[in-house]
Amino acid sequence: MLAFREIQAIARRLRRSGLESIEIKGADYAVRMTCEPGGAPALPADAVAAPEPQAPPAPPEPLALTASMPGHIWLQDPLTGKALAEEQGTVAAGDLLALLQVGPICLPLRAQTGGRLAGYTVSHGQRVEYGQPVAQVITEETANESH
Repeated sequence: MLAFREIQAIARRLRRSGLESIEIKGADYAVRMTCEPGGAPALPADAVAAPEPQAPPAPPEPLALTASMPGHIWLQDPLTGKALAEEQGTVAAGDLLALLQVGPICLPLRAQTGGRLAGYTVSHGQRVEYGQPVAQVITEETANESH
């Protein structure tokens, strides 16, 4: 049996070619399409199937910012107490998103690409291990592809 998409493709070719009718027969089916000159093909009622529902576009995949070594995460500036980055806010490549305290020093964790900070996967002061996701950034390219 022909799939609905195949029938649609045949109808488009019929319309473009200028032919007025076409009949396709198989072992257990027959489809006849007619087209008014310059018009859309008319399909018999039994040949038209309901279009397949299309899935909504998948949400963009965020890129994970991971801990470069074991330590404690700081999501706030240690001197002012202000948040280093705003969740759901816009970030540019190189923006400081978190600090990783390893012993007496704090290492910066920076956005590798521009986009939107989808959120943090850890909380302020939480201990993290090497490679553990800390934040997720939806890149500008990925966000544009989903729209």
